[in-house]
Amino acid sequence: MYFQFGVLVLVTAVLSAAFSLGLIKFNHRLMLTASPRADRWHLNPTPNSGGVAIFLSCAAVYLVAFRNVHRSVAIGAAAICVLGFVDDRIQLRPAVKFGAQCLISLGVVLSGIVFPGTPWYTLNVVLTLLWIVGITNAFNLIDNMDGLCAGVAIIICVFRFGLLAADGHWDDAFLGAMIGAGFLGFLVFNYRPAKIFMGDCGSMFAGFSLAALAIASPIPNTRVFLAGVFSPALAFTYPIFDTLLVSVLRRAAGRKISVGGRDHSSHRLAALGISEQKVVWMLWALTALGSAIGVLARWMPIPVIAGIAILAGALTMFAVFLGTVPPYQFSGDSELVRSSPLRRLIPSLRAGLIIVVDILVAGLALFLAFLIRYEADIPPEQIKNLLISLPVVMMCHGLLSCAGRTFNVVWRWLCLRDVLELTRAVVLGAASTFFLLWLLGVRSYPRGVVILYCVLCLGSSIALRMSLRVFQDLFAGQDASKQRVAILGADSQGEMAAALVEKHDPLKAVPVVFLDYDKSKHGMKMRGLPIRCCGSTDMQTLATEFKLEAVLVLNTRSYAGEHEMLERECREAGLQLRMLDIAIREVNQSS
Repeated sequence: MYFQFGVLVLVTAVLSAAFSLGLIKFNHRLMLTASPRADRWHLNPTPNSGGVAIFLSCAAVYLVAFRNVHRSVAIGAAAICVLGFVDDRIQLRPAVKFGAQCLISLGVVLSGIVFPGTPWYTLNVVLTLLWIVGITNAFNLIDNMDGLCAGVAIIICVFRFGLLAADGHWDDAFLGAMIGAGFLGFLVFNYRPAKIFMGDCGSMFAGFSLAALAIASPIPNTRVFLAGVFSPALAFTYPIFDTLLVSVLRRAAGRKISVGGRDHSSHRLAALGISEQKVVWMLWALTALGSAIGVLARWMPIPVIAGIAILAGALTMFAVFLGTVPPYQFSGDSELVRSSPLRRLIPSLRAGLIIVVDILVAGLALFLAFLIRYEADIPPEQIKNLLISLPVVMMCHGLLSCAGRTFNVVWRWLCLRDVLELTRAVVLGAASTFFLLWLLGVRSYPRGVVILYCVLCLGSSIALRMSLRVFQDLFAGQDASKQRVAILGADSQGEMAAALVEKHDPLKAVPVVFLDYDKSKHGMKMRGLPIRCCGSTDMQTLATEFKLEAVLVLNTRSYAGEHEMLERECREAGLQLRMLDIAIREVNQSS
């Protein structure tokens, strides 16, 4: 049986590749083409009928071997594929497209595929409907770069196959493998440079099928509630992340969420100078990481919560960093609400987002404090304390953060004074929380949890704000348009020059090494950059090692004894010798 299923999976991949090749070859007759647009990534007319190839290959194998497995999902997937094909041809209005998605998803939900997350059936139906429609659109959004969406779908299918196979659910496991194989065959022609796109037909088919099958999984979703919630969601880490990022940033910039653009996480990473191929690999790796944690959540759900919290924190930091990358930044003037009292407390959408993030950080810090204190085995009486204190902690921390206006801290330039402000907000918030709990009659609150909460909350708040600088340093050398320079002088003046060059984009330069005439500094590091001695190492060797284009000298530095030698060495190595002019001058004012 396993061999037969394996052959069918292979046949799916071969069929998908063959159909894709056929659609490419005959596209001049079919005229199923996506033309370049200002809000799209591709530059050349390209067939966008790949979704048809994926669907036909999967449908053929499904009808042969899986026709009785999740029939309602199969019918819904066929309907969503037709909807996507129509949208590719005539560009349906967003409201019409969304309404059709809801109707198709509702049909699947009413057939009995419902996530039993709460005791109330109606609420479960609504949550399941939102899940399927949301993931369908999330995959539609991430189909914005060659190979990205197809690779994400394949990775999710691989982990789903492993999870289901480990539990002995072979029909469902091979059904997932079949879908992954359909996208694998298509990926042969969709990987950069893409010869064909999947279009809405393929991306919505991927999102709908995988989202519905995650709910229809034969593995009990209620084995442990947290596992039932997090395991499916973590598999879709990247689609969910990108959708939330784009939605928030578009609203913050005063744009409609439904209007497309080159503003996704993939585009922002490419704007940093990272090659398109590496961007795709990075986002595939993020998908694999989320899926792996989701699998672990099935087997050891409570300890994995700590990993989930760390992942959520890292993604939040990453999202804040990407928000500062072109094509547009957070709008500090975006109106949050029309109510003037609230506007005085939280003056902008940016401030509101920061407060929301801080509130979530406080909640996660408290939860992790309990996990650490009781080594992931929280006693029942302390679970009650956690549930009582969680909303109180989040409310107090949010109010104290608003009162202390911690949202005014510019994350890129975090300093010691800002850290003290954050410390005050955390300590006062904790004191207020536990005073309120004392008034509510909670007397058996563990002191260890209080201390751990303060440490974790403060550490997370500081790390969150420092993350912007970390990501900027991480990607500092990626922009190919910037000139790679060596800074002369591994001292306070050189440090000032390096800081100015790094932070001032109009200079179009990035420091990669310090040069100094002091031999004792050779091999050391400053600001994370290596120090090389000018006399010990040939300039041509340095230029080759660090791919240098210029040597930068501060105008305040006196190097009269070495300037002739430095100029000669730079000239022989083919390097520019440039001077950074810093001076304080009087501005002549006309009377």
